[in-house]
Amino acid sequence: MAFTALAAATAAATLALGVSALLTAFPRWETLRAASNLPYSVHASAAYDERAGAPVRLIIDTDMSTDVDDVAALCMAHALADRGEVEIAAVVHNTGLVEGAGAISVINHYYNRDSIPIGAFRSTTFDNPATAPPGSWANQKAAGPYVLPLLSTFPSPIRNATQVPSGVEVYRKVLANSPDHSVTISSIGFMSNLAGLLASEPDSHSPLSGRDLVAAKVKQVAWMGGQYPHSGVTFLAEWNFGGGHSNETGPWSAAAVTYWPASVPLVFSGAEMGSQIFTGSPITGRCCNVGVGCKVDGCAAPPTAGCQPADNPCRAAFDAYHSWDPNCPPRQSWDPATTLFAVRGLGDFWTQHSTGFNRVNDTGANEWVDDGGDHNRSYLVLNPGEITPGWTAARSVAKAIDDLLCAGRR
Repeated sequence: MAFTALAAATAAATLALGVSALLTAFPRWETLRAASNLPYSVHASAAYDERAGAPVRLIIDTDMSTDVDDVAALCMAHALADRGEVEIAAVVHNTGLVEGAGAISVINHYYNRDSIPIGAFRSTTFDNPATAPPGSWANQKAAGPYVLPLLSTFPSPIRNATQVPSGVEVYRKVLANSPDHSVTISSIGFMSNLAGLLASEPDSHSPLSGRDLVAAKVKQVAWMGGQYPHSGVTFLAEWNFGGGHSNETGPWSAAAVTYWPASVPLVFSGAEMGSQIFTGSPITGRCCNVGVGCKVDGCAAPPTAGCQPADNPCRAAFDAYHSWDPNCPPRQSWDPATTLFAVRGLGDFWTQHSTGFNRVNDTGANEWVDDGGDHNRSYLVLNPGEITPGWTAARSVAKAIDDLLCAGRR
């Protein structure tokens, strides 16, 4: 999920908190800070490998709650799994919304994959409507428009976060049981789980620290977060890096980006890229924003319209999201685009800007420092012009996503 800027008040509050909050929450950050040779990404030379035929072993780290593009990303991943392109090794939820794990389970259950491990971030303070002050953003908005309707309408074996392990525990278990350098992570939300993973101690799953476990097992991360080359003229944070109306998200992002092992490639997918890609109209049969080139007729489509029936939870989430955003569908596709790249690679759609590194401060604001060096960090850029006659890269990515959303389940 991505929004273009965080309110200045939230940025100021996060600045006041600083990395000190991480040192309190995760004592290992002091050790990691001392061991780091550079203040940000450390130089390393490791090329990104395109997908070579075998299914991608994928962990999806999602803030499924407020934006429907998280649903689209997970539904699309299941369609890719049906085609043999990906193995969904786990899905972890990264906000304090306890029902978020249940919404993930609804989608997994619909696609007949209840065996996929689910983990959830534990918090009574971050994006938890039940414990947030009455009238606050988290109390009023953090559950989003579709999570509770999905749970009330569709069956699933898991209903809330109390039924699953923590996100960090699921990460550690899945990584420990994976071959070296085999796991791709699609990070499409906040950095709560990733920051916690890096700071985690050896446990029954692995004798390695979190940072060493990541270095041993993760092949690359497709990371939806930030804007490129920087997060705006006012240098405010993009949503995933510093949003959530919380002073916790910025320090998580700064720490996760700063202390990520240099040997593991980070490929950032910025808000400026996903905001050009609009999807979701074919699945519902509605087009509520003809200005982005929808090919269906009108917003008030009959119930029989759309490539998926009303009892498809992916469609149901888009229908529910319309109550929040009358221009949806279609919806910008930050998370599906990131996940598509994680599985299929650059294709004809993208190139990578691969010199320099990402600097993220404690508010979550970022800027790309292009020093000409190879730091094993890059960000995606949509290819210019038309990929085929009449089809720009953005439109081509959108069609690939919509085609997968319209694919029948196995």
